[in-house]
Amino acid sequence: MARPNILKEAILSTKSLPWQVNAAVVVLFVETLALLGGAAYFVYGILTNQARLLSTLIALAGFTLLAAVWVLSLAVGLLQGKKSSRTPALFAQMIPLSIGIGSVGGPNSNALVAVILLGVGLFTVGLLLSKPVGALMNRTLE
Repeated sequence: MARPNILKEAILSTKSLPWQVNAAVVVLFVETLALLGGAAYFVYGILTNQARLLSTLIALAGFTLLAAVWVLSLAVGLLQGKKSSRTPALFAQMIPLSIGIGSVGGPNSNALVAVILLGVGLFTVGLLLSKPVGALMNRTLE
């Protein structure tokens, strides 16, 4: 018996979802790609022997890869309209928000990074807290 393709089914069922959910899913997919890029960068550092502390770089690569899998699972859950995906997706936006706030000031501050991360995080939080998404996630089964 063939296993159903969960992602394909989720994408095909997006017609009944509010546009805010679809926009938030797109943001989460882009965040997943960014995390995978970061993990690839850390793996490149491991393979080219650029690490001062190899164990730390291995841990960073593994943690970043696991974070990418987590964010991807949140995006798929939102596509499926699962109630249990909205709160973790909101929590996941605390990562870009906290990095953006940290990028505002300090010795390594970067205003462009701060504006982009704060904008993306606040935009996604706004989408996930909108009335249509709340109605979808707070529905009851009869």
